[in-house]
Amino acid sequence: MEKLLAWELAWTLIDFYESDAEVAAEVDRALLRELGPSPLATVVASDEGGAAVADLVLRAADPLRDLAWAVLLSGPESAAPLAGELVGTIVAEFDDAEERAKQQEVERSAGDEEPSVPDPQEVERQIEKQTKSAKRGRERALKRAEDMKSRVAELESSLAEAGRLLKQERVARAEADTARARASEDRDAMRSRLQEGTAGEVERLTRRLEGEDRRVQAVEHRLADAKAQNEKLTARLREAEARRPVGGGEPAVEARPDPANWSLPVFTPEFYDSIKAWDRKVLRIAFEKIVRLAEDWRHPSLRAIPLEGLSGHYRIRIASDVRLIYRLPAGGRLEILSLIDREDLTRYIRTAKR
Repeated sequence: MEKLLAWELAWTLIDFYESDAEVAAEVDRALLRELGPSPLATVVASDEGGAAVADLVLRAADPLRDLAWAVLLSGPESAAPLAGELVGTIVAEFDDAEERAKQQEVERSAGDEEPSVPDPQEVERQIEKQTKSAKRGRERALKRAEDMKSRVAELESSLAEAGRLLKQERVARAEADTARARASEDRDAMRSRLQEGTAGEVERLTRRLEGEDRRVQAVEHRLADAKAQNEKLTARLREAEARRPVGGGEPAVEARPDPANWSLPVFTPEFYDSIKAWDRKVLRIAFEKIVRLAEDWRHPSLRAIPLEGLSGHYRIRIASDVRLIYRLPAGGRLEILSLIDREDLTRYIRTAKR
């Protein structure tokens, strides 16, 4: 900073004053220390006072005359000496103007003096300073333009990625709707066959339908157990890798969950419907948290928060905008209810109350 010229230091302070609160506070303190308290502070404290002072300084034809007239017209009696001083100053200015006119007349009568020729080296230095200032201003403008271009490119990339994810989500939802419609048609066809068939056919199809339902339920239970076991093993493996020493030594002993704190997770149909709206990353984190809940639902890392107005209902954070809703009924069973958007919490609570 000691090598900077006065105008370079001023422009630097202007740039930092707009973006750095610490620099702005230091500049304000320096100004207050150099200039002291303003005598116009009480006058400009109101909007009318500030506007009146601005009009007096910027737009009045004769500010000193207008100020003297305002003091004489509207000032208190104690302001009489101030009015006299102002009028005396105006008179002195007229006297000084007359004296200057006489002096100028004498100088003109003495003859015109030869105009001074500016120093070429000084002119060259001034031009060089102005050129450097213009170059630095241009460099700052180019740098700001490059920053804006990079920000625009990042925004375009983010928009393209968001569009791609939205398209994938729409395709997935369309496929899910098609599969749901096909299943509904098959179910309706089976029911119509049951209604139209003979008694023996009805009995046979009923047994077949019940068997199919049992097989589906068994497969769903096995799938849920497999998913839970897989997520549990994955979480334990990740914890073991995190505890593994970097530079050798004894391997960390894996902490086993306390069987007394184990709760059996029960996944509701509502939960299976809710996970269709989320991607694989969110689902993986959700099942890891469910495994942690099953091991110890009181674990402090879960940071569970009870839902207002719903007894026994809690929520935990899965991502910045995703929350897992669960309930702790009696009997050591953990009921997993839904995986919802954070903005839908109020609607969920209101619906659950009804």
